[in-house]
Amino acid sequence: TNENADNFANYGGRGIRVDVRWMDFMFFVRQMGLRPDGMTLDRKNVDGNYSKANCTWSTPSEQQRNRRRLNG
Repeated sequence: TNENADNFANYGGRGIRVDVRWMDFMFFVRQMGLRPDGMTLDRKNVDGNYSKANCTWSTPSEQQRNRRRLNG
């Protein structure tokens, strides 16, 4: 949400949003649970929003395979 952040162009600048209810950490935990050891939050559709419907916990290697392809 911070337009001055280094990676804003890759997220908010592309229209990717965070479910506003997730700004309440306890709501996020109720939806996603606490982070399992060794896991990271991953979006199933890399062009989609951060929401319960589009997020899952993945290992770093799983997340590495789930990347958008850049031109060039």
